[in-house]
Order: sequence, then structure tokens, then C-alpha cells
Amino acid sequence: MPTKYNFIESLGKIDSFINAIIDDNVSPVIPIINEIGNMVMQKLYGTVLSIRYNLTDTVSHYETDKKIIAYSAFVSEVCSICRSNSSCRDIIILDNEIRCVYNTSLKSEVNEVIDDLARIHSLASIVEKKIGFPYKSLLVKLSACYGRLDMSVIEQSSMCLQFRWSGDAWNQAILLSEKAKCNYTLVNRVIWNNLTDDNQKLFNLLDASEEIYEGNIINVAMNNWVISK
Repeated sequence: MPTKYNFIESLGKIDSFINAIIDDNVSPVIPIINEIGNMVMQKLYGTVLSIRYNLTDTVSHYETDKKIIAYSAFVSEVCSICRSNSSCRDIIILDNEIRCVYNTSLKSEVNEVIDDLARIHSLASIVEKKIGFPYKSLLVKLSACYGRLDMSVIEQSSMCLQFRWSGDAWNQAILLSEKAKCNYTLVNRVIWNNLTDDNQKLFNLLDASEEIYEGNIINVAMNNWVISK
């Protein structure tokens, strides 16, 4: 089937990026899809989650298909957890990492991010249990960072909406999930400052110079299900 790519149309699209007027004001809110309109790029504040996941050598003898199923089930339910939160704006799935962008202009939304991370941590144990893998064979390393973001609308149609994300929060979340210990969550100072007292107690100051906090957070109901089986 011949390509539907239209080079002449592409010239106009490239011009729309080059000639776009970018607002220097940094928005505290990440818009929902219906509010994007003809936007090409926007500077804003938001929270980025980085979720790294990996199977350990304890399941190396299992069939490849079974390991792929475990990965797929985990990633699918991570997406369900995040999409169930009305603050989630985008999900990017990579080879052993998921990145999510959240609008967190309210303190309540920051705390809901922590709830989602706790669910994701506990989800790994549920997938292990369901598929018959040993305990702690599916490991996760989590992070959440609030800060500056640049949102570029790369593709927008009735069928598709895709973004390119960059900025401090994006970069820091990636670095922190690399740094995190298995089954732990790292957050930056701004996230921790906006947590409730009870949620703050779940984290300890890990690095005073970089103002990074570490927690081993779980969802109690989900964890109880694992224990009961």
C-alpha cells in the first residue's frame, strides 16, 4: 500500500513549529486534551513519575513467553492505575521503564501521586503471585519529581495525540529512578513538602545536599491480598 505521507503538508506543519509564539509564562497547570487546541508548545509545572521494572535471575529458567506475559500484565495495570487518576496527562512506555506525567497544581493531587506509586509497588507482588513467580522476582524502582516541564504537541488528530516532554522534572525523575534501590521510591523536596503529615512520615531524607527523600511505600489493601493467598 502506498504511503499517505504528504510532503507538502509537512512543510506547513514544520512552519507551524518554527513560527509558533511561545508564551514565556510558566503555567502551574498541565491542560487536559480538550484545552490544548492549536497549542504547539507550553512551559509549565508538573510531576513526572519514572517506574523501572525488571525480573530477577530467579525466573531465568521460566519460559520466555511467561516472562513476557508477566511484563505485559504489570505494564497494563500500571497504565490502568495511572489512567484512573484524572490528574494523569500522559504515559510513555519504554523497554523496562514507564514514565507518567501528572498535573499536580493542588496538594491533594501530589498526595494522590504517592497513592498511585504505592499501588504500583504492590502491583508487582500481585503479578508475581498470579503468575506463580517467586516472591520479589519482579522488582520495581520508583521516583516522582515536581518541577519545570516543556510540553511539545508532536501529533494531534482525531485518532492520536502525542507529546514530547523535557525539562527539569523530566530529567530528575529519570535520574532518581536509576538511583533508587529496588522496591523503593525516591521523591524530590517539592513533592515531600506538599505531602500530608502521615505521608511525609513514610519517607526519610536520603540526600540532604540534593534534597531527596526515600520511602518503601505499599498499598495496604493490595498487600493484604498478597499475604492472604
